[in-house]
Amino acid sequence: MDAGSVPADWSRTLIDPIAFASEQEKLSRVWSFLGLLTEISNDGDWFRVSLGGQLIFVQRFGDELRGFENRCAHRFYPVRTDERGNGPIRCWQYDKEGRAIGVPKCQEMFGVTPRELGARPAPVEIATCGALIFGRFCAAGDNRLIPPRSLFNPAPIIGSSASIAAVKRRSCGATCPADDEMSF
Repeated sequence: MDAGSVPADWSRTLIDPIAFASEQEKLSRVWSFLGLLTEISNDGDWFRVSLGGQLIFVQRFGDELRGFENRCAHRFYPVRTDERGNGPIRCWQYDKEGRAIGVPKCQEMFGVTPRELGARPAPVEIATCGALIFGRFCAAGDNRLIPPRSLFNPAPIIGSSASIAAVKRRSCGATCPADDEMSF
């Protein structure tokens, strides 16, 4: 079956929890709309959203956007409990790559430094097109970081509030930039 066809038994996902979970797992690997750049226009801004049935958050780190599963790598509790906000991840501190860099009593409890611990939430690939933010969990063995050009033509991440204002003025029919200007 090709990727564009609908299975004959699609309705099973409405009543069968296993079929529904399988469908959600597959959907989490497809580029999906997550939000708008205007929602995270300042450094440290973040918002929480669902991707394939899993809560994730997208956060601005300077001129970069990063996405992660909204689950602590230690206790598997949500690290973001509000819908949106600004600031670092609480308790355990993670950098923009998702690496644990601040863990209370790490050496005492685990016998290693936070970096040696290697704890990190699952990353979410992020791409933008104009003011739209898209994301997906990378499938095992899929090293392709750039979405197929046939899906959309991603634009550079908007870095300043002046640029955000310019995006607000753009029409929906704006042409996205060439491949060498794509941002991931």
